[in-house]
Amino acid sequence: MKTASIAGLLAAGLLAAGLLAAGLLAGGCGGGHGDNPGIPLTGAVTTTPTGQESPAAGSGARLKNGDADATEVMAIKPPALSPFSREHTYLVYAANGSQKVLRLNFVSRRYEMLDSTGQTTSGQSTAGSFFEDADEPGTYVFDSPRIATPTNTARFRLAPGAVIGAFPFEKAWANPAAYSIAPFVASNDFVTTPAHLDGDYNALGITHHSGGAADSQILPLRISGGGTLLEACRDGTVYRVDMCPPASKRLYALSATADANWTATNTADPTDSLQFRMARILGQNVMLTGGTPSSAPATRIFRVGLKDVGAWSAARYLGASTEQTWGANVLDAARSFHAAVAPDGEAALQELSVGPAAAPAPQGVRSLSLAGTRKYYAAKNEALAVTVGSPDSGAQGYIRIGLFKEAADVYKVFATNGTRLDLRLDMEAGTYLMRDASGQEHAGTFSAAPGEPGTYVFSSPRITTPANTARFRLAENVVLGGFPFLVTQSATTSYAVQPFVGSRALETLSTALAGTYNRFGIDVPATAPSSNISQFVINDQGTALVRCMHNTIYRVDNCPGSALQDWSVAATDSPGIWRMTELARPDNYALFAVTRLGGQKVFLLAGKLVGDPMAAVFRIGLTESSNWPTGRGYGITTQSSGGMVQVEADHSTRAALLTDGTITNTYNPLSLMSSQSPRAMRAIQGASENYFAMQGARIYAIVGANAPGSAGYLQLNLMD
Repeated sequence: MKTASIAGLLAAGLLAAGLLAAGLLAGGCGGGHGDNPGIPLTGAVTTTPTGQESPAAGSGARLKNGDADATEVMAIKPPALSPFSREHTYLVYAANGSQKVLRLNFVSRRYEMLDSTGQTTSGQSTAGSFFEDADEPGTYVFDSPRIATPTNTARFRLAPGAVIGAFPFEKAWANPAAYSIAPFVASNDFVTTPAHLDGDYNALGITHHSGGAADSQILPLRISGGGTLLEACRDGTVYRVDMCPPASKRLYALSATADANWTATNTADPTDSLQFRMARILGQNVMLTGGTPSSAPATRIFRVGLKDVGAWSAARYLGASTEQTWGANVLDAARSFHAAVAPDGEAALQELSVGPAAAPAPQGVRSLSLAGTRKYYAAKNEALAVTVGSPDSGAQGYIRIGLFKEAADVYKVFATNGTRLDLRLDMEAGTYLMRDASGQEHAGTFSAAPGEPGTYVFSSPRITTPANTARFRLAENVVLGGFPFLVTQSATTSYAVQPFVGSRALETLSTALAGTYNRFGIDVPATAPSSNISQFVINDQGTALVRCMHNTIYRVDNCPGSALQDWSVAATDSPGIWRMTELARPDNYALFAVTRLGGQKVFLLAGKLVGDPMAAVFRIGLTESSNWPTGRGYGITTQSSGGMVQVEADHSTRAALLTDGTITNTYNPLSLMSSQSPRAMRAIQGASENYFAMQGARIYAIVGANAPGSAGYLQLNLMD
């Protein structure tokens, strides 16, 4: 089965990209060191440099877990038994008119699609694996035996507290059971405060009938009175609520029920009622309705309501349609351009003109016209775009839902030359822009590496070596690779490919920092470089950090008390950037970030020492684990080589391309360390040089021992 991508279907000029996020200020960091458990590092240097950095600009957002109204300071949790209250568990509203519970496990890459109560029900529940589309970062592909089409268009994308995608749901009333890929909107973040419901909404949706027919609806709504009154305009013409003919207007009293559900009851006819939830997606209220109404048991409905907006500035969305397509939709005030992959693997392209906003229709609903009988209506905001077929055209029963996506993804980059930068990647145009702390920019193109699926090669005039080893790979919200950065130790301007790790989703909640991390670091001053290895723990509240600094690599829980360091952790003015300050030496502080990958956390720090502005300082911390997974990956070293690595239980091998164009093969035996050492570390003892390896969060890292020949060496690999 093919898993096609929409990359390249849209021209680069379709949508103007947003500005880069503000650049980071240059800085430095506090240092540390570590060594071999039981086998002292030859020539180990026991220095702990005092480092400082200036506050740095940063941005990022993480997936919100649990049920909370984002407009409130305090999160409001649903009842404990709610099936969607768990982390990475979402309540699904599907375009087949059903409600489900979706559970995603980013460690095992497994999913469960369960019934509306979170239980396994025959015919309604299924499970399987998912993987990320290497050509469309942030898009994941469901693997399911229900999919029989040549191309698998069952996919999903994540937003804080939400999942937007398509899945092979059961067809309504099909006998025997049959399945078809259909769009869905899922959330675990719902409004629970009545006053936060108020606003004018446009609910676009479809209805399935037991006889097999389907039709469309555009239903303008208004919620007012602090979430106590709902007005709906049910008319053959799409009217805004305040212009709705009296005979077509219905009034409903609103009341709260369990699990963030709201019931609207017709004040003139109690048998007429509807239920909905109000999700919070990218800061926007999104009304979700689905299921079988009690007053119409022969129907199944699916509606998505967006707040009415007047401005229709250009925006781009990725998502699915009831025609089983997956792709991008660019909407502005004049046109809609849809570029998608169809289930037969062919490109599905559609351009429609957008009608102007005009009374009596709501400002946020626009008509989309095409020569022929197929006509559409669309609504959008800063989170979603919804397009439905016009009820009186050949497109009735059609719906398409897309999640907002900027043309380019911006990553906060932490580089081993001690700098923090912004990297902007436009995967469709094949362009990049790297912006440093001073605002200087370096732009260029990138292309897929021949014979290395998922690896991309940077093109840059900074690269003058026979072989170009500047490459990168993507996984979830993380980019890892090598780039021709400025050599900070050089007296003249020069560049060398050096490793970096970047994220477009830094942790912004202090409690999300908690964990036990194994940390590798390098300090590269103007004189001799050094390596450092340690373990540290951030407490459950994300306010304190304890690190073991000893000549033997201990776990924190086995560390001699005299070697423990206490640090405070506090937020900075930049979301996702945190300050750690040593309690015994308040002048020793550093700025760091934490991101997630493969369900685990990654600690990132890069800067320069105040006492030695030429020194590059880099730290990476990976979540401690007793597991030692095997597998293949790709990475870069501080010696500018790039290549494939294979990790096994007792060794790792690497085939690397050097900058002179030659290829080397390396075998590293991996030895278990002391019972008092971190469990996710291994020792690598060579004939003359020693190294250490660690794994976590799909990253395999090797650092040189703090001794001549290996000190300052770092290898970072992103594992498949």
